Amino acid sequence: MILSWVLILLTVWSLLSAARDALRQARRMYAIPCPRCRFFSNNTHLKCCVHPHLAMTDAAVNCRDFEPQTKPMRLS
Repeated sequence: MILSWVLILLTVWSLLSAARDALRQARRMYAIPCPRCRFFSNNTHLKCCVHPHLAMTDAAVNCRDFEPQTKPMRLS
């Protein structure tokens, strides 16, 4: 009986830990401004024409050349 409760608690703890890690990763990815920048091309060869080595990385969070897009990017 005790073993089953321990297994249930460990499972719940593991699920909560995984959810917390997923939320932390999502917040970090949302902080990267590249997809909202006018210089972002979403091209696999050249993501950003200003700082291609920083595009979509943690270093791009404080990009001094960030300029918001004037019109939304179309996904087609």
